[in-house]
Amino acid sequence: MEAALSPIAHLYETTDRLLPEIISPLEEEDLSFQPSNWNSILRLYAHVTVLRHRLYNALTNSAEPVPFEECCGGYPSPDDELPRVEEVSQAYEDITKRLHSAFDELTGEDLEGEGKGIGFFPTSDHTLLGTIAFLGYHEAYTVGQMGYVGHLTGKLPKTGVLG
Repeated sequence: MEAALSPIAHLYETTDRLLPEIISPLEEEDLSFQPSNWNSILRLYAHVTVLRHRLYNALTNSAEPVPFEECCGGYPSPDDELPRVEEVSQAYEDITKRLHSAFDELTGEDLEGEGKGIGFFPTSDHTLLGTIAFLGYHEAYTVGQMGYVGHLTGKLPKTGVLG
């Protein structure tokens, strides 16, 4: 892996570690809990999966269908039908392996090249590395929301990284 990408890839690996800490202590109804009409943990989890699929497609110039795009790709709608947590977990695991492999294939020249989503992402770094960094930042924000909503259920432990 290119040295410039290493600290950013670490952010993605941190998400991989934190998600089970957030999700595993919760029951199905907790995953759907929406305080004051916020996003539920389940929707946020699916949104992270959407983000990773979009990034993978951008990095590999693929056009794979993005699971949960309709219900979790943008702002929530009251009639969104969310997937089951098992579906999200399987899709997340699959895309995560492929995304990390795609990171390993990137060259310094790739990372310095034009980013994906110029004019779409609110970042002034228009390189591919900037795109990856911004999406890692967005992913971290989303995982923070998951932890916050999880704490509101009263079921997340008060120890460790999330405590």
